[in-house]
Amino acid sequence: MNNNRILNMLSYTDKSNSAQNHPSDLPNEVFAEELPYLPMSDPNNTRDWKFSITFSDEFNSDKLDTDKWFDHNPTWIGRYPSYFRPQNVRVEDGNLILRSEMSDIVDGVQTYNAATIKSKLWTGYGYYEIKSRTSQISMTSSFWFHGNQFEIDVFEQIGRSKTHDKATIFPNNLHEDGPDNKKLASYPFQYDTKVDLTLDYHVYGVEYGPQFIKIYFDGKLIRVMETREDSFNVNLPILFDTETFHWEGLPLAEDFYTYVDPITGKERYTGDFHVDYIRVWKTHTPQIVEAMEEETRNCRTAHAIHGSPADIDDPIWNEAEEIKVANIVMGGIERFFANMTVKTIWDENFLYVKSNVNDTDQFVNFSRLYDGDNVDLYFDFGNEKNKEGYDSNDFSIKLLPTGQIEKHPNAPEIEYETIQTPENYQSFVQISWRDLTPIVGTIIGFDAQLNEGNNKEGKRVCIAFWNSHEDNLYLNMYNTGNLKLVNTLLDIN
Repeated sequence: MNNNRILNMLSYTDKSNSAQNHPSDLPNEVFAEELPYLPMSDPNNTRDWKFSITFSDEFNSDKLDTDKWFDHNPTWIGRYPSYFRPQNVRVEDGNLILRSEMSDIVDGVQTYNAATIKSKLWTGYGYYEIKSRTSQISMTSSFWFHGNQFEIDVFEQIGRSKTHDKATIFPNNLHEDGPDNKKLASYPFQYDTKVDLTLDYHVYGVEYGPQFIKIYFDGKLIRVMETREDSFNVNLPILFDTETFHWEGLPLAEDFYTYVDPITGKERYTGDFHVDYIRVWKTHTPQIVEAMEEETRNCRTAHAIHGSPADIDDPIWNEAEEIKVANIVMGGIERFFANMTVKTIWDENFLYVKSNVNDTDQFVNFSRLYDGDNVDLYFDFGNEKNKEGYDSNDFSIKLLPTGQIEKHPNAPEIEYETIQTPENYQSFVQISWRDLTPIVGTIIGFDAQLNEGNNKEGKRVCIAFWNSHEDNLYLNMYNTGNLKLVNTLLDIN
């Protein structure tokens, strides 16, 4: 097999005329007369897809469709010490929900209730797309296919591993099995999505075909595997499940709870794996390998209006654009009980920044200022967005709820004030332009970071940014956004 990620063209053994050309051809498979949906990976239908009613499910009824799915795995009880329970499978509000939770202590070992569904029919070559949201515990949220000899793990995501903090990772694997299900070969792969996969729904796709297995994230091709003629040429059942992975660490009782999701405003249980839909398409049009997209930098633009605020309460702040700091890169939304907004104003002498943090549990670590509640502001006056560290016009400023400030050695002259209450802290910073001559249209690099601590743990537990999806702005300014200077917000196109 070829493990390359970036492939524009591939040479391969043509299996199109083999006896097992289309293992997906089931005699009773039902297809829609008109396409209700198209694959996110092929919105122009270049491959002449047919939509399979047999294998697709929108999960819009009030219970699991038991004509299509088992609410258990007839051949497996689960990965010890977690065990599948039909009671932990439900369909609700247009979602399949697979729940993981604490169970009993058996022979001194903590066990867990887990959940799975498995398709009653086995399927083959086609494109499979799901929209799902990963749970927020150290158990898997998984979408996979497994038959007698081959296994396609589209993903087995751990939302909150006990051994690492990588909720952005999309792990994918392929396995070839020998007698007694012993693994003969595995082909693992990890893709960093740069977003916490527990925060929202994302679309995952796999094209299983005679030449290639292709993996997609939100419609973007991220992996291509060339298959041998004697491998991955059989029908497989579809599975969704949750499992414990002991090497990722086992969840604790305190990890399972219900909170109000700030994205939806609804209650969410940390142990729930949500699947919005599975959509399946089949085609006899030969496979192609499209060019992979180049990695692009996420770069938002905010706007600073012209003016000269006298202090933190100056009425001109009401006219400024408000941006929200909400890209969570550490800790998870279920542990984030603070929120932050930022406004910016400029004149010919200074850049003014006002941050507002709502937080009822403020913890300041005076021995390690970074390791508690605080705000970091990042500035790249030249907007070079260098990857090789800070240059002379790059700097950062750290603001504590209690009024202390810490600034990078490159920082220019700064004046500041902070107002703190038990529920909130606001900071006002006036920064000299130094050698920069600002005019309307000037763009600088900028980002804001909220560090969330709590008194119970006595440390920082969460990090969020306005623009960056990685916690690395203390090293370089590559992932900063843009701050554009304008007269008023009416000037924004």
